[in-house]
Amino acid sequence: MTLKAPYILALCEAAQQSSVTFGMATRLGAQNQSFNVDAAKGIHSIVTFSPATESVAIDFLNEFQKVSCLHHLVASVLSGEADADADQWAQDVLMAVRDLDPQEVPMALKPVLALASEYLTHLLIAVRNPGGKETPQVSACPTRDIVQTLPRITALINEAVVNRSQAVLKTLIYARDGYNCALTDFSFDPQADSIKPRCAHVLPFYLHDMPASLRIIESFTGKQSSVEATLANINHPRNAFHVQIDARDYFDELKWGIEATQADGQTKYLYRKVASKSCATIRRRDGDEILFNRGKNGNVIDGPDPEYCNLKLAIARAFHASGAADIIAEIYDNDDEDDFVARPIYFGGPFTSDDILCRRLDDRLAPYV
Repeated sequence: MTLKAPYILALCEAAQQSSVTFGMATRLGAQNQSFNVDAAKGIHSIVTFSPATESVAIDFLNEFQKVSCLHHLVASVLSGEADADADQWAQDVLMAVRDLDPQEVPMALKPVLALASEYLTHLLIAVRNPGGKETPQVSACPTRDIVQTLPRITALINEAVVNRSQAVLKTLIYARDGYNCALTDFSFDPQADSIKPRCAHVLPFYLHDMPASLRIIESFTGKQSSVEATLANINHPRNAFHVQIDARDYFDELKWGIEATQADGQTKYLYRKVASKSCATIRRRDGDEILFNRGKNGNVIDGPDPEYCNLKLAIARAFHASGAADIIAEIYDNDDEDDFVARPIYFGGPFTSDDILCRRLDDRLAPYV
């Protein structure tokens, strides 16, 4: 069976090295679309880091097949009957695109750009939390003498999941992980010199209100059950942990992630640095183990879900490889709180209108477009 991913990856690499452009993937849903990422670079990063590389590669090849001048070339790869290797095939595709009138290329490649824009908008940008309204707020420490029996823990988990109670979720995480930050080693114990922790959701809490993002996550992972599982577990201890606020912000900004590996029935969590700039308070190096489940009830409350951790890490890596991280960093690193106080949880989010956001993007992204 011929693998499809090498062909789409070779095509994207060849496009970036040539004068042929597939156009720009654009953030959807705004009247003025100025947030652009090179489509070839974006597609390459999405396919590369997807947990379902072959499935996503086939999705993009199906869109390329809709381009009339490429139909026979792409069909040969999808059927497994391509005569050329991936690199030669990529050159043949570029030659066919090069023969088009330059003004016709954007319209011809519209199906491809539409799918790339869906991934950019509803996966890479949506999962990155630039800041704004906190969800949830500071995690107050409960008293240490609360006895968490198994029936009581089961009841609390049900309350956290069904009623999405943030207070109950935080109580469960203290019972599971204890009173020390697993990333910075700072103490959360109110009876000692301590800091106030933040509750970090592995997959952002607000995803439950973003059906388009949940559908794209399903495509990105290649798992039809991802949407239901994400909705059911968005406020479960499996999707949360406590961390010092700076480390939490860097996690939400996709600057680091958690790699979860499993062996002999045991889960091991590894710190993975994604961005070049690191959080000064994090006392872990790339590849160091992160220790959860160190609390009194750590043996009966599930740690962060390995699938969620690895999904978030894959999105973070694709986010940076696509170039989207550089553009967002340019916007937010230079923000003046006096003239842009209401920051969205995600671009196009409920706390900032598209008109305000796009005017801001127009001013900031002139060098990129």
